[in-house]
Amino acid sequence: MSVVGLDFGNEACAVAVARRRGIDVLQNEVGNRKTSTCVSFNGKQRLVGDAAISLAMSNAKNTITNIKRLLGRSPDDPEMKLELPHLTVKTTKSKQGALAIQVNYDDQQQDFTPEQICGAILAKLKVIAEKGLEGQRVVDCVIGVPSDWTDVQRRAILDAANIAGLNVLRLMNETTAVALNYGILRPLPADAATKVIFYDMGQTSTHVSLVELRSAN
Repeated sequence: MSVVGLDFGNEACAVAVARRRGIDVLQNEVGNRKTSTCVSFNGKQRLVGDAAISLAMSNAKNTITNIKRLLGRSPDDPEMKLELPHLTVKTTKSKQGALAIQVNYDDQQQDFTPEQICGAILAKLKVIAEKGLEGQRVVDCVIGVPSDWTDVQRRAILDAANIAGLNVLRLMNETTAVALNYGILRPLPADAATKVIFYDMGQTSTHVSLVELRSAN
């Protein structure tokens, strides 16, 4: 089995694997190296990724985007008052007091948690990974997350991965992943540290990290 890296973005996701002496970002079924973070319910169909984003305008009330920003959030969270007006789908509070998303699926109203929607997207990424690895079974993964995510949000993405049948070996801060990509194969001076600033400019937020890299020798 292979271990894959997943970049779960608010707008798009990517799947990468270490091979051929480098990092290979895998293509999805339409040849793109990024997959839309989107789920759409259309009649009895559930579409995920690029097929779903094509319905964002014609089927807006049943198409879910920006799901990453809802993970681990309570309906009473003050930040939700800023997020909910930008959603095209209806939301409600479940019997357990959690946030739920209402869509029309299979000709009836159904409620899904953000974890379930993210689980569908992660399951899609798993399929992309297994196809890109020529049928190798994929279970273990590493997922990049924003450095300011709370423990509740991190547990939520772990629950989503469990729904998708993935075993998360590590949640890695996105800026840490960028720093590793920069420094892991780069020759570093043996007698001094190299200090680098890394910017993670996402769709909805920006994070900055100052990293000190030293030679292992």
